[in-house]
Amino acid sequence: MRNVFIVLLIAALGAALYFFVIKRKPGDPLAKNEKLILGKWTIDSLDGSHAKNSIPMLTALLHAMDSAQNKIQLEFLKNGKLVEGDGKAKDTNNYSVEKETILFWSDGDSTRKKYQISKLDSTHMILQDKDSIIFNLSRVK
Repeated sequence: MRNVFIVLLIAALGAALYFFVIKRKPGDPLAKNEKLILGKWTIDSLDGSHAKNSIPMLTALLHAMDSAQNKIQLEFLKNGKLVEGDGKAKDTNNYSVEKETILFWSDGDSTRKKYQISKLDSTHMILQDKDSIIFNLSRVK
């Protein structure tokens, strides 16, 4: 009986090792995006010209015209927290990366805002929401 238990335990550990280590290779886009997104980013510009309806486009244009909004920094932490601030006030939210998308949500809110990752490298990130508003971000040096 003891031998059967040991064999089952070794098989379970092998399966866990396969799924959590071997299956998620370093070249996996999800693992790559999770690592690249970490750190501080600044919102450089917003493009609402392709927005599907006028309300998000108007909001994006007003947001882009306000020069103070261009100084907003987003810091993505390893623990899934997102710190948003402009140097004076800071707000903490949550995020998760799922393939080519990123989800944002607040602690007390179950609604998740979904953004498509159009471009992500070590210096630039481009996000697009469902209304086709494009956010251009650059990494803070």
